[in-house]
Amino acid sequence: MKKIIIAIFCVLAAVACEKPAPEAPQPVQLRVSLTNIAGEWDLMQWKGNAVESGSVVVKLSKDKTFVLTQTVGSMYPTQYTGEYNLVEEAEGTVIRGIYDYTYEYWDHQYKITSLTEEEMEWTSTDDAEDIYVYSRID
Repeated sequence: MKKIIIAIFCVLAAVACEKPAPEAPQPVQLRVSLTNIAGEWDLMQWKGNAVESGSVVVKLSKDKTFVLTQTVGSMYPTQYTGEYNLVEEAEGTVIRGIYDYTYEYWDHQYKITSLTEEEMEWTSTDDAEDIYVYSRID
């Protein structure tokens, strides 16, 4: 009986001494600006679904131009160019753009809902489930 009590005491003492695992630090959110979003971004997730790496890559320049390269539905890359702008609205910073050659606006405008050094998230302003998650390439 003594051995059982000692074993229980040892187990309780060991459990009491365990320290909780430290929480992983949250990435620092950056202010959305031309400087902070400039670079190449690889679309990693769309509407909660994984996207094959390299199938959609957007390069955003500080001069408000973009180059979108995609291989979705084709074995050959298609490249689109144009201009974009950041607009401060009540709900946050919105990115919108227009394509060169066709002068058509993007299908949607997107609120930049998260921006860190490594990741950027866009949410369509007219469809809250239309979420794009990009990973920085450069």
